[in-house]
Amino acid sequence: MLGAMTELNHPLVVGSKVQVANPQGQQSIAPVSQARTSGATPEAQVRADSRSLLSWLPSNIFGSSLSRYRPKASDAIPAGMPVPPPLSASAKLQALQLRAQNPREVINNHQILTSLDSDPKAQHASWQAVLQILQTQGFVQVDENIMRMTEAKNMTGVKNSAVTLPWTHLKTYSAFQKYLRSSGITQTGRVPDLLTALKVAHNNNHLKDMGRTKPIALVVGSVEDHNGAFTAVNGHHILQTLNTQGYDVVYVEANTDKAAMAQIKRIHQVTGRKMSTLVFAGHGTSQDLQLGAPGKMSQVEDAFIDVDDFAVQGDFNGLDKMVASNGQVLLWACSNADPRLKHNLHHTVATQLPGRDIFGAKMDSNIQRITFKKQRIHWVHWYGEAGHKINLSPATVKAERPAQLKWISQRRDILKDQAREQMAEPAVLQPNGS
Repeated sequence: MLGAMTELNHPLVVGSKVQVANPQGQQSIAPVSQARTSGATPEAQVRADSRSLLSWLPSNIFGSSLSRYRPKASDAIPAGMPVPPPLSASAKLQALQLRAQNPREVINNHQILTSLDSDPKAQHASWQAVLQILQTQGFVQVDENIMRMTEAKNMTGVKNSAVTLPWTHLKTYSAFQKYLRSSGITQTGRVPDLLTALKVAHNNNHLKDMGRTKPIALVVGSVEDHNGAFTAVNGHHILQTLNTQGYDVVYVEANTDKAAMAQIKRIHQVTGRKMSTLVFAGHGTSQDLQLGAPGKMSQVEDAFIDVDDFAVQGDFNGLDKMVASNGQVLLWACSNADPRLKHNLHHTVATQLPGRDIFGAKMDSNIQRITFKKQRIHWVHWYGEAGHKINLSPATVKAERPAQLKWISQRRDILKDQAREQMAEPAVLQPNGS
């Protein structure tokens, strides 16, 4: 799973032991699963990665709190890396409040205004200063209570199509937050800079009005993100990156595989266009990418995009008709391209979208930066040099299909065996009595 990057920008490297900072700031040593650090056999890798799926099974089935997230080594700072001393809550708040008084800081990260929630007058004054700068600098124009972000003016220097919305959505910071949520952006930490937020929210609300001069980039973000790895602060600001490259960026959130596909279909139908770039963002293993936090046992599989969805169940049937023939797909997740497992999720997606570039990570990591050539992703740079790209021809896909289906069948048998083993285990009383 993706781990949040610290302000020191340490790469997440899986070692034999890692330092784990507990809530009191003390360090302890935690072992790393040998199945994920040594040259495991494909079957052993299946079993190891399947624990990610099984760890979400509910406690009322197995008698223990398996539905709670179990921290992995990849969530911690690697051994030997300095751990900064923790700041007190009051010191953090004071630092944020000081930054919130600087309008340019707020434009880059509007979320720092939440530090002033306890002081509505100060928050409103800071927000008004931000709006004034946007108008005086020419980034936005207000005419008859309509805000316009013009094509010629953009802080990133990229010409975007005009953005218009009623000024009432910007009168207060709380009104702006409500506008983002109503536009489908509930994880606002993924789009902290103000102008990108306005642009993406506008696109989400005006799919029919999109022009056809720019390629569409669709980002499907997970609802579940236990450590904030997909926020712009801890991870990569994917929405701003795509926006600065001249894409028409659309952002949606989904908590199940079926919901993700439904969103892709909706955007394809409303715009009448195919996706040039498609991004799936969620915590992952070699076999799956997590979108939601399942509750009931019947919801466990649905909360993940996994190899079954593409190869057997058909949950993403028709996706090849919604992604451009020269399109690209980025699996922003840990280990989807793990080379120790040939039929990993990365390879499986490539078999369903022949001729497209599929990008993924070979290990637990996070995106450091993305480089482009001629408005196309050239390479995704991951921490630890974990990047991988694959593009399969239709002939290769046809030849590999029998072996893929055989492996999927074996994987299902392993998952069934593990579920039976878990159900046979005696109930374990947790320290809190649950």
